[in-house]
Order: sequence, then structure tokens, then C-alpha cells
Amino acid sequence: MFQDRFNRRLQYLEKCREQLEFKKKQKLKLEQDTSSSESEEEEEVFSSQTFPPKHKQTIVRQTYNDLTCGMRCIQNLYGRHFITRDEMDQCARTLEQQSYGNAMFDPKLGFYSIEVIQAILQMKNKCVQRIDIQKIPPEYYIPAINLNPNFVGYIVSIGIGDSRHYIAVRYNATHKRFRRIDSLPDIRPIDISIDALFKKRPNGQIYCSMNADEKYINAIIAVGHSDFLEYRLLFDTWNNYTVTNHINNISHILQGNKRSVLERVEKLNNNIRPNIKQWYKTWPVQFLASKGANANRRRITPSESCYNFLKTFLNENLSPERDIIIKLYQPQSEEHIQTIIRCVNVEGLMCELQHMNWINKTTDFWMTRVDKKSLQDEYGDELNINSAGNFEEYNIDPSIPIIIYSNKNASMASIGGFYTFQYKVEGTCIGQQHNAYSIKDKNGTVHILYKSSIASINTK
Repeated sequence: MFQDRFNRRLQYLEKCREQLEFKKKQKLKLEQDTSSSESEEEEEVFSSQTFPPKHKQTIVRQTYNDLTCGMRCIQNLYGRHFITRDEMDQCARTLEQQSYGNAMFDPKLGFYSIEVIQAILQMKNKCVQRIDIQKIPPEYYIPAINLNPNFVGYIVSIGIGDSRHYIAVRYNATHKRFRRIDSLPDIRPIDISIDALFKKRPNGQIYCSMNADEKYINAIIAVGHSDFLEYRLLFDTWNNYTVTNHINNISHILQGNKRSVLERVEKLNNNIRPNIKQWYKTWPVQFLASKGANANRRRITPSESCYNFLKTFLNENLSPERDIIIKLYQPQSEEHIQTIIRCVNVEGLMCELQHMNWINKTTDFWMTRVDKKSLQDEYGDELNINSAGNFEEYNIDPSIPIIIYSNKNASMASIGGFYTFQYKVEGTCIGQQHNAYSIKDKNGTVHILYKSSIASINTK
């Protein structure tokens, strides 16, 4: 084997030598002809040029005797050899075993449920993103999906029941256009402009294009080689902002080399700052990116803590600053100290309260609204010095003041000392829990009294 390879190498070198000798002879002959006929006009010499054949992706079609449109969609996005019928059938059988017998495919005709299509793409290390077409309009999610440079196209399910059918919508990033490809025989592909793609008609249904004879869409999944992070951020912060504002801010917070982004990361606490810095170092950038700046960068899915930071950062940029009324409860005074803090989120609110020394890490405190509704997130965690997120997550209403209660007075009694504690409250009982009463005195201050600490109650 080695001798054969050596002989082939010698033949190649001999051929190169012969070509070089031929070129030298041609050059010498040209110089002689030029010197002997100086009066003659020089002839223009054209060198032959060959071009590589233009790659044209063929359309994979089903027959009239099968319903393999789902598999053909995948092949029309990635090529005929990307997936086989046996792989699709095996994946469908596996899903059926996990779905308590619910049918996932037709073993004879080959019709596959959309769950099978998503599963087989994920098995092939592709990323899929189900689009919520009822919640978010296409003028929002199409540009958000297009921010992913590894986006390939959409797989669209049209029709209902036995008339369901899958079509592929392939994306051309160079020409910024979409091509609708139907695997049924004799149906030609058509180009669709962004303005006409996935629009809702007066009947309330969504269609792939503006053709009148089309069936309406019931599901859309985006397919690509990396996570659709921009769409996830769009979905989780959706609040009917303008398209330009929402999309531009998503692009902004993902640019880890911008000064404003770097300054925002530096404000994080030491526990999560290193992880978020490291993620930004791996994420590709476009803003002021020098040649080769993204050579070692990949679109890596952020961790949960990093994603929560991105979501909070995006909400900060999208939400305007709001005025939050804060009152500090003082047991020895008839009046509360009140201030107004202008901020954009919970993290900014807690930071300002620390700067004012109204709260700190060494003193216990709790916060509640004046209407006694608790300030806690969906997991039941109360508002604390490390809380972060938007106001709605913690039930904060800017129109309703917040009262801060502190245990600073507890330092008047030393640990180990013996004391007699007496506390008298006169007022109206406005609430009762299983272990406490809410008493409103003549000044309007509300006191929380635990039943276990009450010796007696006098009524008038």
C-alpha cells in the first residue's frame, strides 16, 4: 500500500514538472515573438478560467400513495440523506411507548405527528422552537428568529384531521427571503416576502402566504443549528412593545462587548457575576467586532441564572422608570418616614433602599403593601435584599405604597437578660389570621399581634 502511494506521488510530481517545462517554453516563445515584431500591436492574452458548478438543492417529493410529507419536509431542509424512513418509524414507535398508546404515525402510509418531527430533529442535534402563533404576531417573531444566524427554516402544519399536511419554508439568509416547498407532486415552490408570511386573515386563521386556495396553519416550528435564545427572550418579556424597540433591545443585551452591557454586568453580586461574564465571552458579537473576533465563539445556551439575568436586563431596557412610594415604620413616632424611589425593577429598588440605609444585610426586615397584601413571587419567596425581577413578579403596584418594618428596636434588650415586656395597643381589629390579629390604631397605623403573646383583650 505504501509503495502504491509512493508511486502515485512520483507520477504526480512528474506531471507537475512537465507542466512547468511547457509553461517555460511558451513564455520563451512569446518573448521571442514580441522582440521580433515590435511594430506590431500586442495581442491580448486571456487565461482560461473554470468555475465550480452551482449547487442547486433538489426538492424531495412524496408519491400519491404515501403520506410521508413530514419526513420530506425535513429532507427539503437538510437533504435527502439526512433522515430515512426506518429512523422516522423507530422514533415514532419509541414515542408511542412513552405516550400510553397514543398513535404517533401511520406505519403503512407514513404520516407522522409533529412530536415525532421535533424528536427526530433533536436526535440529529438540531434545535427546534415551537412558535406560539396565537400569542405573538409574525412581525415580532420572524425578525427574532432571523437573529439566529444558524436558522434554517420552518416546518409548518396545515389543515386539520385527515387533511393535515406538512410543508417546509426554507430561509435564504443571503437574499433575506423565504421559499415555500410542498413535497406533493407537481406543486412548484414559491417565494414569499416577509410581509406576506404567516399573516392572519379576516377569518381569524393564519396562512403561509397570500394564496387564496391555501389551508390555514395550526402549528409552526423553527429549525436551526443553535438555540433560539432571541425568541425565548421575546416570548418571556412579551408585553406589546413596539417591534423595533423589542427586537433592538434583544440584540443590545446580547452584545457582550458594549460598554453599557459590561457596566450592567459589573453591578451584579459576586455569586453570579463570574458565570455571566464567562457566558458573554462565548457568545458571538456583531457590535464593533473586529475581523476574526468570533473565531472561538459559539452560540451556547445560557444557564438558568444567566438566562434570568438576560430576561431582567431586557425588562429594564423595555420598561420605563416608575415611582415606588416607600414608608419606613417607626414604633416611637406617630408618622412614617416616606420617600419615592424611581427605578425600573425590584433589584434597583432594593439597591436604592440600601444606599439610603433603610435596609441592610445585618438587620431583619419585612415589607408589605399598605393594603396588607403580601409581596412575594410565584414560588412564595418574600421580597428580600437579594430579590431581582420585575415589579409584577412580586405583586408590587406603583400606585400602592409599601411599608418597611424593621427589628432595629430588638437591640435594646441584650441576650441573656431578664425583662418584663409590656405592649399596649388600642384600636380596631381589621383582620384575623390563624395565629395573629391586625389592629389599626387611632393614627391609622396597623399592628400585627401574635395570639400567643396576648395576655388579655379588653372590649368597650
